[in-house]
Amino acid sequence: MLTDPLKWRSRYSRLLQAVNRDGIAPFFVPRQITKSPIMITCESQEAKASWYFAGNLTIFADDLGVLNQVQLSRQALPINRPILIDMPKADQGLIYKLYFKPAPWHIELSFCLWEFIG
Repeated sequence: MLTDPLKWRSRYSRLLQAVNRDGIAPFFVPRQITKSPIMITCESQEAKASWYFAGNLTIFADDLGVLNQVQLSRQALPINRPILIDMPKADQGLIYKLYFKPAPWHIELSFCLWEFIG
């Protein structure tokens, strides 16, 4: 069921590039996530075969603009491998916000977020 590509919808895709020696800048994914599970891929042609880590994804719950963000979890994302993430349970009326902080040694990454639509 989860392997059927027709049951996934692309929600966000971005090519990330370092602009200076500080690496790729962290960012909030500019999409509201309301469903679970999600799948994320971080790919890099520059990554060495021994590299595993792409960066950290922090999941926040947000109560629709009242400025009460609560960190629900943090997940290490692998490089060049998809990862399935079952979103933490949150109260009804909350949305998920995702914050990605790439590892400092990456100079280019492709970040893709998929939402399971069943």
